[in-house]
Amino acid sequence: MSDSLPGPGWRWVVRMGWRDSRRNRLKLILFVLSIVFGLSALIAIRGFRSNVQTAIQEQSKELLGADVEFHSRSEYSEEVENYINGMGGERVNEIRLSTMALFESNGGTRLVSMRAFEPAFPFYGKPETRPPDLMERFHSDRYILMEESLFHQYSVKIGDRVKLGDIYFEVLGIVDRIPGESNLTGWVAPRVYISKNNLEATGLMQFGSRVSYRAYVKLENAENIDEVLNKERGFFRQNQVSVDTVREEQRELINSFQQVSDLLNLIGFMALILGGVGVSSAVHVYLSGKMDTIAILRCLGTPSGYGVSIFLVQISGLGLVAALVGSLIGTGIQMAVPVFIQDYLPFSLEPRFSWLDLVIGLFFGWLVCFLFTLLPLLPLRKVSPLRVLRSGIESPGTMRRDPWAYTIVGILALTLFGFGFAQTDNLKINLAFSGGLVLVLGLLALIAWGFLRLVRKLIPSRLPFAWRYGIANLYRPNNRTILMLVALGLGFIIVLSLFLTKEGILKQIIVDRGGNSSNMIFFDIQPHQLAGVQELLEKQGLPVIESAPLVNMRISEYKGIPTRQLLRQEHDRDGEQEKPHSWTLRREYRSTYRDHLTDAEELVEGTFVPKSSIDEEPVPVSISEGLLEDMDLALGDRLKFDIQGLPLEVEINSVRKVDWNQVRANFFFVFPAGVLEEAPSMFIIATRTPNPEATARIQSELIKLYPNVSSIDLRLILETIDDILTKISWVVQFMALFTIFAGLVVMAGTIITSRYQRIRESVLLRTLGADSKTIIRILFIEFAAVGFLAALVGGFVSVATTWALMKFIFHLPLEVAWNMVGLGMLVMMVLTAVTGLINSRGITQQPPLEILR
Repeated sequence: MSDSLPGPGWRWVVRMGWRDSRRNRLKLILFVLSIVFGLSALIAIRGFRSNVQTAIQEQSKELLGADVEFHSRSEYSEEVENYINGMGGERVNEIRLSTMALFESNGGTRLVSMRAFEPAFPFYGKPETRPPDLMERFHSDRYILMEESLFHQYSVKIGDRVKLGDIYFEVLGIVDRIPGESNLTGWVAPRVYISKNNLEATGLMQFGSRVSYRAYVKLENAENIDEVLNKERGFFRQNQVSVDTVREEQRELINSFQQVSDLLNLIGFMALILGGVGVSSAVHVYLSGKMDTIAILRCLGTPSGYGVSIFLVQISGLGLVAALVGSLIGTGIQMAVPVFIQDYLPFSLEPRFSWLDLVIGLFFGWLVCFLFTLLPLLPLRKVSPLRVLRSGIESPGTMRRDPWAYTIVGILALTLFGFGFAQTDNLKINLAFSGGLVLVLGLLALIAWGFLRLVRKLIPSRLPFAWRYGIANLYRPNNRTILMLVALGLGFIIVLSLFLTKEGILKQIIVDRGGNSSNMIFFDIQPHQLAGVQELLEKQGLPVIESAPLVNMRISEYKGIPTRQLLRQEHDRDGEQEKPHSWTLRREYRSTYRDHLTDAEELVEGTFVPKSSIDEEPVPVSISEGLLEDMDLALGDRLKFDIQGLPLEVEINSVRKVDWNQVRANFFFVFPAGVLEEAPSMFIIATRTPNPEATARIQSELIKLYPNVSSIDLRLILETIDDILTKISWVVQFMALFTIFAGLVVMAGTIITSRYQRIRESVLLRTLGADSKTIIRILFIEFAAVGFLAALVGGFVSVATTWALMKFIFHLPLEVAWNMVGLGMLVMMVLTAVTGLINSRGITQQPPLEILR
């Protein structure tokens, strides 16, 4: 690539590089800072993932609290009981159900998720409580432990009383953490804990109660338990029992965090590559002004390799500084992350400093900076001494036919691909990521180029001079406008797409859709309580918007084939997804009966039968469109249901398209009136309360009269969902800000490299009579135009991305918050303009005579 350098020559090269950098150090530091943001993001993510994996390995058994966990929505069959008891070891049982809690101190009520477990749980790990060490006392009397959020919401104090079902419990303390749970578990219904010894006295174990049964087993030797249980998966599926082990829990958690870290890695990687491209572009413009310096050195007898090496040493040294800064910032973020997310993890996460991660980040950051700056260094090898005499005429040459250029590009691509593979450990994901990244950047560049062409053609000739001149500056040579648009637009796309997606989801589940929509639902209403609940609503002036009976049932036969046989066959497929999907056969259905369709339903096939009789088997039923597809059914196909031990054969007579987004009771199966009226059932009622005070009033009255009836305040659910989505999107948007910052640094570097050209233009304009205000106005319009076009490119792609996410991932219609899109574009435009003006300080203060000379 260059002449070999003798031993003493390197000292001279380093001294010359140091001397030459004196006037340009701030500029050079700004160039390489482009990679700091992307590198720090990647280092932080890598360290966070390493900490999570270490924590999961170290606390493996505490994740479950036992060696094996069995859980089911119904009581275990005799065969399952015999199997669990036959495993040996110790066993602890737990009951989980949702119910209403009444806080005696202020009369407040809240839907809670109740856990009732036996004293020996957990086998591994220790519940963290405040005050500490409460578990032994907890089981001695009617005590209750609660999560902290309930203490704040209802001003609860230790010693207060809380009513669950028919009895009161004394508040013993706060549960901060319990093995196998995170705070996200209770995002709809906060968790409360009681001893299983007190469960029967609550009177909550009634027909229709949504109960989850769990059994925890501690084994003397659990080394091969996964292999043993895998052989019995078919048996457990037949009995509607799910099984978890420590190893499965580890694998699921690691996979979940792997997916999150892959997404964040993608964003950090984008910022790093954008920064690298920005470094290359800025260095290219910077070195184009050093051609005469190289030519003078060549005239003095310096080999071409020395000239290249001077600037290679400069950029490499500063690249090392940038890599060190990025690694330290990333390590700092990694150490701080557990403070913000600890409450949402089912295990304790302690930040650990890793010298290996720091060294890897330092080396890779320097390598990326080094490789990206090699390309603009290549033309320096071909600078001729004659350039001194032919300055401004002789071209430094082109890289298009330079074999070293192809070699460096190949090495750079392989380096980035290799680092990406090391981050994801998945070849397919890395290939998709690399290809997708190239596609996205290429698409953004193409859209930016198209917008620039369009703006150039549409500029009105009657615009004021400052406007025309400022917009025309977008096409200045070496202005790197497309690079700035891509760099700024990419971060804007990520931030805006996440915001629009979150808002789109919330709009689909928002409660307040009009005066006739419900915002509160009561369920678990027994038939003899229905009239009383309706009367209570009438007394408080609340409408009964909808009242629907619910009948629990399971499918016992599918097209004449016993369900157990099909589930056994599904296990033998080795995980192949064939229809009917196993969940459709295993689940318990809560069906209803009526003689009409609701506003949320549309008949798409067959004939809806309003009335029938249980004596007319098979009974005609209506099925939802989605379930019909998942079960591979058609009109005329037959199923047999087990309704609380009573068999009933049905025939698919109609298909309904159901709008599941509406806040009302929707069902997979709807029976005609006259069939299920005598079956064991419960009811659900939907109403609408005008304000939170009315909601609290009806909940308080209801729990006093009917403690088994539960209610959901959909306003509160919406607020909770909004809070969770905001926190999740904040993490990703925080990472996306690194991309925006990288784009702003790229822009600042581009402005600084063209500073001399801008000064010359400023002097010429002032010589022709323009004042400083006009020049500043021109600069502001140019930078604002860059911000506007970047926001326009980003907004265009953001809306398209949000549409794709809503349609193909969330299956929801797109409702764009155009006011927020406009606000985001305005913020981007102002931010870009301010950044540009800050980096253009002093341009209007240069003496014209000095520049003209």
